[in-house]
Amino acid sequence: MKNLVIFLAVFGIFLAVSGVYAVTDQDLEDFLKKIAEKKGINSSQIKNISEVDFGNLPKDLNISNIDDSNLAIYKVETNETKPTFIITFSEGNFKKISQPQSYSTSLLNFGFSGQSDESVFLRTAVGVPTSNENGYVMLHDGSITGISTGLQVISGEGKIQIVIIKNGEAVGFENSIEVPSSGLKTDYDIQSREVTTFRAGDVISAYLVVTGDVTWKDSTSIIEITNN
Repeated sequence: MKNLVIFLAVFGIFLAVSGVYAVTDQDLEDFLKKIAEKKGINSSQIKNISEVDFGNLPKDLNISNIDDSNLAIYKVETNETKPTFIITFSEGNFKKISQPQSYSTSLLNFGFSGQSDESVFLRTAVGVPTSNENGYVMLHDGSITGISTGLQVISGEGKIQIVIIKNGEAVGFENSIEVPSSGLKTDYDIQSREVTTFRAGDVISAYLVVTGDVTWKDSTSIIEITNN
């Protein structure tokens, strides 16, 4: 009998996963080539892959109790004398699984209690001053995906920026607050993952930059990190 490859294990995956979408003809062909390779067939030797008509099966291919409602048979022709047949889902029912992405978010808390008219490094949630060398040490690889700030302006005009520092260098993602008058000032910014990234062991700190003649107090900032 000609070589027969049964590939039905994928059925259990469809029962467990709801998010699926149809594949292209090229996806299907690549999939079939991988199955053929697992049976020892060199993909470079494959001449043609074609679907077999259930109503006109090869005479020495005997398959009972199988219909064409959900399955299809594909004929893999090589330079060998005998072809290989692969049984799988039909093209109409064959689906490619959308791989879910898993990640978690955490918040780094920074702040400064008191009044100042200068640029300063903010403190951690436990009151420890940060610096270019000192800050929160990352446990996993990930991305910086958000920052928000609230503070009180006592007097003056200018601009206040909350700059995120990674390993002593600004990452280019920050809060920027224009100060035309006194009062409560806030800002928040978000961005996608993989834009501003970090590695496990990197140190994250925050620096408040004052431009102009501004007196401010009681700054609170939250930096959102997303771990892969």
